[in-house]
Amino acid sequence: MYSSMDPKQDSDTGYVVAWRHMRKFEAGKLDGEMTYGEARKKAEELSAKQPDKTYWAEKHITAGQAAD
Repeated sequence: MYSSMDPKQDSDTGYVVAWRHMRKFEAGKLDGEMTYGEARKKAEELSAKQPDKTYWAEKHITAGQAAD
């Protein structure tokens, strides 16, 4: 079972980059799964380029995984 309290390793798989606009009611996720390290790095790069949005690495949970 996945818990948000689990320590994350850069090599952990199944992550996506999620985002939220700071002033508008917009949010989403970028396509493509990657490792936690890759998603974290991409989120940092995007945050530097687009300061009006917040980006972070998020565990990608599919509908089938949520039912388990």
